[in-house]
Amino acid sequence: MQGKRTEGILPGNPKLSFESFGQTKHAIMNVAGKGNITNYNPERENPETNLLICSDRDLNIKDERILEMNFNENPLKVLTFYFDEKIFVISAEAYFRFANSCMILQRLNQIWGD
Repeated sequence: MQGKRTEGILPGNPKLSFESFGQTKHAIMNVAGKGNITNYNPERENPETNLLICSDRDLNIKDERILEMNFNENPLKVLTFYFDEKIFVISAEAYFRFANSCMILQRLNQIWGD
């Protein structure tokens, strides 16, 4: 079928979504599960630190450090800088939403300043 799309992929169920053009198929998305970005190392951290883990709700675009951050870097490096090397577990979805908002604010600050 020409132009047919398969959608409705649930996170955690790996599947390719294709758009067909005659005999050719072009992958438009690959969903392989829902993951988190973390610097947590169970061999290095003790159980008491679980109370101090930074999470999605700790991402704040009002923090002035976002103007210094380089979102072209690896997300692990960006988050390590943002959380001052504290332990964090951040969903990929929340990170990219945060990063996109921060990059827009950086650009606006570049154009219009403070």
